[in-house]
Amino acid sequence: SLDRVPESIDGYRRAVTLDPSLHVCFANLATLHAYLNERERAVEYITRALTLDPHNPTYAQLRSQFTSEGKGDAASEATSSPESNGDGSADEEL
Repeated sequence: SLDRVPESIDGYRRAVTLDPSLHVCFANLATLHAYLNERERAVEYITRALTLDPHNPTYAQLRSQFTSEGKGDAASEATSSPESNGDGSADEEL
């Protein structure tokens, strides 16, 4: 449910605090922040995921979408369902 997005963000942040190699959690954090129209945060998190898993085409595509001009449309496509991505990710700012 959309009202649980902040709770999901907190959970992913806790997960990456315990294990900073969880690229999936960083990617999920990126998707959730994009859903909240927090572009800079989304880019930070997806960049972290891509650093940890540089050959992941989904992460590369999301980063491209989040950094492109007019990100609003790309982010809404990428985040139409926050739980559907399944990448779970988080950032250093915990």
